[in-house]
Amino acid sequence: MLSPFGGEEETKAIPLEEEILLAWRVFSAALPPNFLAPVSASLHTLVREAEGKEGAELEAYAWERLEELARTSVVKDAIQSFLEVAAEKPEVLRAGLLWFRTWNRLSPEEREALYRKAERFKPTAELASKASFLQGPPPPPKPLSPSVQAARSSPPRFTPTPEQEEAVRAFLSREDMKLVAVAGSGKTTTLRLMAQSAPKERLLYVAFNRSVRDEAERTFPGNVEVLTLHGLAHRHVVRGSGAYQRKLAARNGRVTPGDVLEALELPRERYALAYVIRSTLEAFLRSASEVPTPAHIPPEYREVLQRRDKDPFSERYVLKAVRLIWKLMQDPDDSFPLSFDGFVKIWAQAGAKIRGYDAVLVDEAQDLSPVFLQVLEAHRGELRRVYVGDPRQQIYGWRGAVNAMDKLDAPERKLTWSFRFGEDLARGVRRFLAHVGSPIELHGKAPWDTEVSLARPEPPYTALCRTNAGAVEAVTSFLLEEGREGARVFVVGGVDEIAWLLRDAHLLKVGGEREKPHPELALVENWEELEELAKEVNHPQARMLVRLARRYDLLELARLLKHAQADEEGKADLVVSTLHKAKGREWDRVVLWGDFIPVWDEKVREFYRKQGALDELKEEENVVYVALTRARRFLGLDQLPDLHERFFQGEGLVKPPSVSPLSVGGAGVSADLLRELEVRVLAKLEDRLKEVAEVLAALLVEEASKAVAEAMREMGLLGEEG
Repeated sequence: MLSPFGGEEETKAIPLEEEILLAWRVFSAALPPNFLAPVSASLHTLVREAEGKEGAELEAYAWERLEELARTSVVKDAIQSFLEVAAEKPEVLRAGLLWFRTWNRLSPEEREALYRKAERFKPTAELASKASFLQGPPPPPKPLSPSVQAARSSPPRFTPTPEQEEAVRAFLSREDMKLVAVAGSGKTTTLRLMAQSAPKERLLYVAFNRSVRDEAERTFPGNVEVLTLHGLAHRHVVRGSGAYQRKLAARNGRVTPGDVLEALELPRERYALAYVIRSTLEAFLRSASEVPTPAHIPPEYREVLQRRDKDPFSERYVLKAVRLIWKLMQDPDDSFPLSFDGFVKIWAQAGAKIRGYDAVLVDEAQDLSPVFLQVLEAHRGELRRVYVGDPRQQIYGWRGAVNAMDKLDAPERKLTWSFRFGEDLARGVRRFLAHVGSPIELHGKAPWDTEVSLARPEPPYTALCRTNAGAVEAVTSFLLEEGREGARVFVVGGVDEIAWLLRDAHLLKVGGEREKPHPELALVENWEELEELAKEVNHPQARMLVRLARRYDLLELARLLKHAQADEEGKADLVVSTLHKAKGREWDRVVLWGDFIPVWDEKVREFYRKQGALDELKEEENVVYVALTRARRFLGLDQLPDLHERFFQGEGLVKPPSVSPLSVGGAGVSADLLRELEVRVLAKLEDRLKEVAEVLAALLVEEASKAVAEAMREMGLLGEEG
């Protein structure tokens, strides 16, 4: 047979596709996950440059180019690591070259099919013994060039992209700065470049969460200390206090409704009130306020409290209770537990000081808690501040988070190249953001194409949902409606909370005794009230539960979810995540569920504008942007066909299959989405419900009429002018 690397091969022929799949397995297994993407991108490019080269000539060219990249590339650490492996195991380089030479010659559809096979491919011993790139005696280990060895043994020095280089120059000006980084643009790498450019400075990097912190601790230079916000406050409040350590350990940094009931000496029947008090306490702790105020009572609770005249469901009582609990939490000698946000608040109110650093690098600055922003603002002129984030990824405004980048008067630099996805996806995202009045510079620079389609991919894939309601529906649809009862599902964050929600709703429906109500249903006393809540309060979970209860036994559904949950995400046929749990994450194949608000539709936007809900509108736009930018190789929009039609059709993009106008309204606003909008935005506005209902009714009639007329035309029952 003809060897994939040129020349005649004497071994017995094996299917070339299997050899290519084995090549991917050998290549990808030789690298740690964080190095796989940059090395893949480099091989993808150099193989394209080396078109026409075969066998030893191709290997020699690849080795020469990789050594050059190991000295000069922004990802030189990854390239150097790969060269060390390839020097000992030349078959790893051959495998990578075979895979990417094949990849470059395939259509997007063929690439997707091959990649799906690669994920499930299990090589056999016979295949490994016959693969051409594994044949023959291994050559002696290839030595790394002296320059690469020197680079490997010296502190990492990167040659940044032009945008990163500009950001580093701005950092070296020793002034405050803002770095606006689009999704997947390598902001952590840029922060590391900044730190390496100033080795004599002592820097503090405040990471968004533990996983980011752990990765930064492994990769950042020694002049950087990496902490989360809670880690920073813990050092000043808890570390030196045995009493606070015991209070923190009592509930692992959390406060339960039971703790509230016990502290206030309330009976267990007052669980609903305990949830309100706890939620108000949490909002106060994250705020910059000195004392609790009515603004800290979550809106959904405040509406119910205002409708109920009886004590103890009064705002006055709730705020009085929060003040008492806050006092108990601060008391080292009291047994009431200390929460994570609690010791941050203690630190802030004690006049928090950040000492011993030349600059602080703040990640995810677009979603900063007001209490931490208060701490940072107190250091104006004393500590150089670098805020890093993407204002278009601000999605925690409902929790009180603020965009700190708006508060910093400093030069702004941008990272606009995304290495997560290809240009087809980037182009559609640009169109969407321009349409909603927020144009963005975004370029897809991944070494692969990203397909955007109305087709649903074969499992495994990830379903992203706007709400817990959508998450339940996604799992239910996958397991029951699509005939996959034996499939495995992984719900990010676990299924316990969703199962608890379903069990509590079941008890409401059958009139059973509820010892521990779910937080989403804490203020609901019976099923009839839940049905009213679904109509009148911004509560999509209530609407979902009522809808599911009409079709399924909720208790059986809870058991099904628990039984189907996979032990690990990698073993699941379907991964389900709410959008907020997906923040900062990415997956190869992503499908967006249908519970996203269609903020691209002018009628929807007009609703928000009329009600003065512009902040809510902007956050919903951000939610869509974050959702669109989680996918690497495939984004499915079959649940949101109008979004696909408006922004992801055109040159170089996948055309949608024919969709029945009976299932998609003429203007792309489905009845389900309009009902969801009614629940989220309009049901709150009791003084205008009649007016809004009339507008909604007219809109639904208009869209239904268009759809029916179009269907009749397709069936030949109505002329083109009819």
